Amino acid sequence: MNENWQPVRILHPLDTSRSRGWPPENRDVVQMLSWCKKHCRGGWRVSLEGEPIATFWFERPRDAQEFAVRWFPYKCV
Repeated sequence: MNENWQPVRILHPLDTSRSRGWPPENRDVVQMLSWCKKHCRGGWRVSLEGEPIATFWFERPRDAQEFAVRWFPYKCV
């Protein structure tokens, strides 16, 4: 893996850093893997650091952005 790849870390479900008004994150790694297979145009990998923490790595910054928006949307008021 190239050092220029973009990481997206999936936080532990007990992490409450986004608890104040943010939408709940979907942390189903199996669904994320399926999404990557269908939508990523560049290379991607996932490293599992222990259940259920994972880091997804993307060759294309655009793939990383789309992944982050899909799985961790910002709340709009």
